[in-house]
Amino acid sequence: MIGRHLELCEGLVQALKHDQLVLHYQPVMDLRSGDVAAVEALIRWQHPQHGLLPPLDFIPTAESTGQIVEVGEWALEQACRQARAWREGGLPVRMAVNLSARQFSAPDLVGCVARTLRETGIPPDMLELELTESMFADPVCSTAILMQLRQLGVRVAIDDFGTGYSSLSYVIQFPLNTIKIDRSFLEQAMHHPHAATVIGFVIAMAHELDLLVVAEGVEVEAQERLLVTHNCDLSQGFLHSPAMTAPDCERWMRQRISRPLTPIPGGGDPSERDPLKPRRRQDRPRRRVAAGA
Repeated sequence: MIGRHLELCEGLVQALKHDQLVLHYQPVMDLRSGDVAAVEALIRWQHPQHGLLPPLDFIPTAESTGQIVEVGEWALEQACRQARAWREGGLPVRMAVNLSARQFSAPDLVGCVARTLRETGIPPDMLELELTESMFADPVCSTAILMQLRQLGVRVAIDDFGTGYSSLSYVIQFPLNTIKIDRSFLEQAMHHPHAATVIGFVIAMAHELDLLVVAEGVEVEAQERLLVTHNCDLSQGFLHSPAMTAPDCERWMRQRISRPLTPIPGGGDPSERDPLKPRRRQDRPRRRVAAGA
């Protein structure tokens, strides 16, 4: 076990030095129009001996050693450069990037984000930083950091919403743009009616607070029908696409946007809607956009 840990520590140093880390991108879909609203950048390690490693195989080690700060800064810069390239190529999708707990508490976090935005040249609102509830243990410090990030113009999301004990207080207390409903709720909703009720409650509450709602882990059409019934904004999961390499993701997105958007009754021209604007009551009723349409 210790040997494996040391191997990963030394390997991560080489991974950063020799460009072995890669980002894959998973689309986030607008449930109103069926269009691509954003992508989430997800890190992988193209290990020379072990092949493509998922984050769970090395991120915990990077967290424990502090290497995650350098890894996270690399991921942020690469994701923003990719967002700029896609924007210049006619694909102005927002980019979601995960922050680790160590990154969030690093003294130069805000400066790092500001430098990355300046060097990559993307508009700040094209970047959304995803945080977990565990990062909000110190409310005073967390609020100060979040306010500085918001002042830069970047968006802030709380990931895995509903898995912690203080979720409701977080959405009231902290300056957020988006909440991402944890995939476990959708899994349970297929078997337990109360889970579906909780999803509806979370979505309604978020909209009253002008927060956008993303549902993670959408794998079957029944889950997406449930989300549309409760007026969820965005959907992310294998029903639409797994995470892909940048070239594959670009091809996938271009195939999607090459199809005309389907107008939604009472919703106006879909090309004029902001895909990351929360739904309000006056937006109803909505109809479901078929997967793959």
